[in-house]
Amino acid sequence: MTISLTGPLSLSTVNTEVGAGASNTINLGGANARLLAGIAAPGQIRMSDLRGRSLRGAQYFTATTVYTVASGVTFLRFIVVGAGGAAGVGVGSGGGGGGQVINTGSFAVLGGDTVAISVGVGTASRGGNSSVTNSRTGASVTARGGFAGLARVGTVGGTGGVSFNSLNGTQYGGAGSTSTVGGGGAGPVSGGSAAVLSTPGAGAVALFIQINSTQSVYLSPGGRGIDALGVGVVTSSSYGSGASELGVNGAAGVVILY
Repeated sequence: MTISLTGPLSLSTVNTEVGAGASNTINLGGANARLLAGIAAPGQIRMSDLRGRSLRGAQYFTATTVYTVASGVTFLRFIVVGAGGAAGVGVGSGGGGGGQVINTGSFAVLGGDTVAISVGVGTASRGGNSSVTNSRTGASVTARGGFAGLARVGTVGGTGGVSFNSLNGTQYGGAGSTSTVGGGGAGPVSGGSAAVLSTPGAGAVALFIQINSTQSVYLSPGGRGIDALGVGVVTSSSYGSGASELGVNGAAGVVILY
């Protein structure tokens, strides 16, 4: 698991993280330490550069489950992503809003603790919430699902779905146009774009997260609006994506432990 951000940090911990024996000699200028720190030669590496770093791989949970903490682990870090919202109903509707992303989650844990992981799924309307809960302490973090886009009203296209940023602030979808074209769904990074004449509004861009030295992920883009003929674009495969097609649910959320 990821090296702790606080508390004592020993060279044996660093050895374990890079897959070496705890008592082995370690070279902070060596290839493994540089990969862990993300610092290329000849840059100097300090012990503090190794905090919060990992080479051991993130664990992706795409379905609701219970996770048991391994012996010796004292904290968990995680990213929690709600499911995306669907597009609105009918031609000219707004794209779905992306699911909320919580990227600051961490728990103090003990070996043997059970952690309840709930992963939101996409539906024909709002996306489901995702959450992580330490069953022993009750500590919990929830990421909310994105809202569905709105249907058109007369010849005015529907507004894109709402999303939420990491602090629960609201990001709004873009407005539809009077040409019966929908606006783009919001995402956790920004609001969706408004439709312009016969061009649907673009969904908000995905949130990019560098998980560790070797892994990264794009999350929760908003869905593009639907045009006057009911045509959308293929919904993004990113976790938490808002839908960009009629009759297609938003993408499911995810919980990432690292």
